[in-house]
Amino acid sequence: MKLFAKLLAVIFVSLVFWVCWVWHRTGVLEQTFARVQRGDSQSRVVELFGQPRFVTSELQTNIDWDEDWLSATNGIRCVRQFHYCPPFSICGESWIVGFDESSNAVAKYHIISP
Repeated sequence: MKLFAKLLAVIFVSLVFWVCWVWHRTGVLEQTFARVQRGDSQSRVVELFGQPRFVTSELQTNIDWDEDWLSATNGIRCVRQFHYCPPFSICGESWIVGFDESSNAVAKYHIISP
């Protein structure tokens, strides 16, 4: 019985530490996302965030910067997007930074899918 109680305590403590780590890491991503500025280079974004979880290469002309939609006719084109995701998410959360042909940040938005 003592062994079972110790095992249960170890599992509980491990779970608490894991939840705290996920919460902390998600907070770090949010703070880092706020530091990304329009025009930052890809290397600057990687320096801030680390390597992205994945990269997409879709051409987009409807650009979003912190929930401000920019006109599709302003000539800005996003050709590459870095996706940063929290360690655990049940809703598909990610922070996305998009770059133009010159590797400058032109798009930045946070997605939480229902």
